[in-house]
Amino acid sequence: MKVWRDFLFKLFGLGMVVVLAVMIASILPSKTCHADDGMRFKSISKVHYISFDGQKDMMDFYQYDGEKVTFMITGQRRLTMYYKGGSMSFDYYEGRNEGSYGVHEIITENPRMILYQITATSGAHAMNNGYWLVGKHKGKWVKFISLDNLAKMGHTPLEWHQIESRITNTGNMRIISSHEYLPPGVIYEVYRKHAVDMVVELFWDKNAQWFGMKRVL
Repeated sequence: MKVWRDFLFKLFGLGMVVVLAVMIASILPSKTCHADDGMRFKSISKVHYISFDGQKDMMDFYQYDGEKVTFMITGQRRLTMYYKGGSMSFDYYEGRNEGSYGVHEIITENPRMILYQITATSGAHAMNNGYWLVGKHKGKWVKFISLDNLAKMGHTPLEWHQIESRITNTGNMRIISSHEYLPPGVIYEVYRKHAVDMVVELFWDKNAQWFGMKRVL
């Protein structure tokens, strides 16, 4: 290595050797982690409704390793998720379980995961009454995010809201809360409008191995 270095110094001089070193470093792979190395949300499936009226009271999903995950309406109109070796339940945030549940399958990369977003709604206008983001953590099923977590970001669960999620062009996932209102002078609800009142963006904390959240609106 020293022989090559001395040869380059004699042939090009110090300035050119520095330029060459910078050029070579720019094309070699870097071990530094950049923001672009973080989790990317690849897709969100259409919503699968699970209700108590007999139209659809259960739904099956499958993990990458073939593990079967079943969502089913059980006693007291509760949504229960069954998986290999156990189960977990989801109850309405307030009042009785009297509406319906929606399940979205979410695919991520880096790390590669299959998550399930679950929402509970009630009333004629589908007021949100529960939110959960569920997935595997160190081999065990956990609830990563719930309405209580969103409340810490400024969400008001006991007020009328609807919640949806979207993937941005950069592969981030945003949880969007909105509410209904009637414009000034309007008295008929058919002309009601929606206003976004909170937007939270998710990210994967590699150190904590857990989802973090930041409010962007």
